[in-house]
Amino acid sequence: MPFATLRGRSLHYTTYPPTSKSPSGVSIILVHGLGSTQNYYGPILPFLSAHNCITFDNYGAGRSKYLADTHPETSINDIAKDVLGLLDHLNIDKAIVVGYSMGGMVPTTIAASEEGKARVVAGVCIGPVHPSPAVAGVFQKRIETVKEGTFYPCISSTTPLSSSCSSYYFATQAIP
Repeated sequence: MPFATLRGRSLHYTTYPPTSKSPSGVSIILVHGLGSTQNYYGPILPFLSAHNCITFDNYGAGRSKYLADTHPETSINDIAKDVLGLLDHLNIDKAIVVGYSMGGMVPTTIAASEEGKARVVAGVCIGPVHPSPAVAGVFQKRIETVKEGTFYPCISSTTPLSSSCSSYYFATQAIP
């Protein structure tokens, strides 16, 4: 399983090279939301077979271990830096950045930065969720669960089945 060490943190990522007969030459990096993993994008990857796709587990999610002692906090800016660092690690100059929910704030954060604006070909923000009092309880429960290391129960206890296009995918994938 590939990992990249970025800013002292180990992030798990998966690359999906183009498999179509007419590759586009475009790279797409997909950023998941809080309380999810890179597996969220599994159901749509077959439809992106003309592109070089990259999924990764945000710091503290999925297979990317949370290090409470050395890196207790993370932010949207940190995730944006991780995306750019992962692109560097993979020698990708420019990419389309796709994010949903919390990850939906990342494409615009990157595009607004000095380094990022030259590297984002396009940003796709799917339901960006900005923390507010209305969703604070859900976010707090997910944050606590991620910090405790009991991440996968978090998915079923805080994400309604109907809200995830990948509920079936989560239920059918083996967790290493």
